[in-house]
Amino acid sequence: TAGLWLARLLRHVVPARFAERVESFRVQRLTSEFWLTLFVLMPASLAKPKERPPPQYLDYTPLSKLRGARKSPVWQHLVTAYRHLSQDVGLSAGSGFTLLRARYGDWNDGILELLPAHSRSRFMRDGASVLTSAHAAYVLPRFADLADMHGDVALAAEARTLAHTLGEGVKAMWRDSGWFARAVGAGGEVIGAEQCYAEPQPWAVVAGLVEGDRLGRLVAAIEGNLRKGSVLGVRNVGPIPEDAAPKGSGTSGGVWASLSHPIVWAAGHAATGVASEPDGAREL
Repeated sequence: TAGLWLARLLRHVVPARFAERVESFRVQRLTSEFWLTLFVLMPASLAKPKERPPPQYLDYTPLSKLRGARKSPVWQHLVTAYRHLSQDVGLSAGSGFTLLRARYGDWNDGILELLPAHSRSRFMRDGASVLTSAHAAYVLPRFADLADMHGDVALAAEARTLAHTLGEGVKAMWRDSGWFARAVGAGGEVIGAEQCYAEPQPWAVVAGLVEGDRLGRLVAAIEGNLRKGSVLGVRNVGPIPEDAAPKGSGTSGGVWASLSHPIVWAAGHAATGVASEPDGAREL
């Protein structure tokens, strides 16, 4: 709420470009809160029906330190964030795929830097993120379970449909090189066709979107392009582009704990979730 009012105020007193950036932070914060809140509540949605706690906690109204803020129950916060994700962030449909729009950035604020300057404004409007789409394909079915617990059957069905649509979109982003693309530009240009970006790979695995022999190929691609030679964790991209600056640092091949951790999780799925363990999954 504070971010929204600040963005509105700044539109009148500072250049529109800066105000737009503040609004983009609000967009990312709302989306992040949706994921975070769901992860906090997820144990209840994953439990067996007889072991689940009563759904009253979804009607709990948390305290707010923001003066004048409207108090809403937990469930209303989740629904608001879901509507923001599905309607405000929205979908980008291309040839044979539907994904969440990337807007001003998803996890990686610097994703716009991967595009030519003249195409960035179009990307903010119509570009698509494989990362957030794979993330949503995993999380939204859990949100749907919570909706069922709360008695909102129609919303649960809607969320599952959206999760399926995004999952199919992510599958369409598989590259012959053995990994999933990172994003798609407004003109259909694929980011991550020549380099493997760490961000979307683990979420595709835990969401169950990696089929057949692709799992073993993906594990090998992560090992060969992102982990091999790095003692700190996986690099965010590999092979590192020759013109990357600064090369091997930041989002140009740097190591991020928030990327290594999901990949460890996904490697666990790869090592235990299939009949034949892909080579390298346990070591990864």
